[in-house]
Amino acid sequence: MAKKKLEEFLEDNKGNFINIELSQYLLKLIHDKGSTPPKVIRAAGIEKSYLYQILNGKRQPGRDKLLRIAFSLGLDIIETDRLLKIANKGILYTRDIRDASIIFCLNNKYSLDKSQQLLDSLGLEPLE
Repeated sequence: MAKKKLEEFLEDNKGNFINIELSQYLLKLIHDKGSTPPKVIRAAGIEKSYLYQILNGKRQPGRDKLLRIAFSLGLDIIETDRLLKIANKGILYTRDIRDASIIFCLNNKYSLDKSQQLLDSLGLEPLE
């Protein structure tokens, strides 16, 4: 009985499961946003080899690096949370002051630099 219900649940929700690799999703985002890896490298302030290792699936970035990439691509909160989910990192949580500040910055289309300044002015850790 439980197996049948699980199979029904899986069938009913098959479009909601994440079945894409982080590297593939990032490449898709870069393309969809009309950007390029070199532009992301400059805007996110990350090492060239580091981004290419991520895009080749050889490296798993930390949460802050993903957030830097999200800002560099101008992602909204939904796209950013999906990026974090695909990477198996915690989504942004409104009850955490740092995360709430990041959400505010994303919603208001702040640049990475302006977001870092806001975090600093609040005495919060910058995005590493």
